[in-house]
Amino acid sequence: MKEICLQEIKNFVTLRCYCMQNKFNVKISVMKFTKLLNKCEKCFFILMITVMVWAGCNVPPSKNDAFLVSQQFVEEIVPEKFGELDFPFSDFRYDDIKNNEFIIESYFNCKAGKITYRVKLKYKGEGEKLDNRNWKLLNIEFPGQRF
Repeated sequence: MKEICLQEIKNFVTLRCYCMQNKFNVKISVMKFTKLLNKCEKCFFILMITVMVWAGCNVPPSKNDAFLVSQQFVEEIVPEKFGELDFPFSDFRYDDIKNNEFIIESYFNCKAGKITYRVKLKYKGEGEKLDNRNWKLLNIEFPGQRF
């Protein structure tokens, strides 16, 4: 049981290493706590407190998060008659305005050809960063297009 819990905690802390924005230090900390946990059951509480602190980190969304969410908003708005939308892997321009607000400019390919778009969106500050329900769509434009 102790080994299973320890592995789950290690996995959780490793996933949360982005909160610290310094993987090296987090891995060292996990190794130190693992050694402590192996020596003493009481150290489990120290590790749990540390995990809770890391879990509470609030890392702002990245430009890539905003790009992926912009695609979700575009897919919701573009009519089905355009068929499947094919977005580029990473071909986009962005402006990180302030306070988790982004402007994303990119394109998608569809039955009608290549269509560019411009999305202004804001992360609400909590929840999964890749779920568009946790973002507010401020503006969306398709230059030269009418739907």
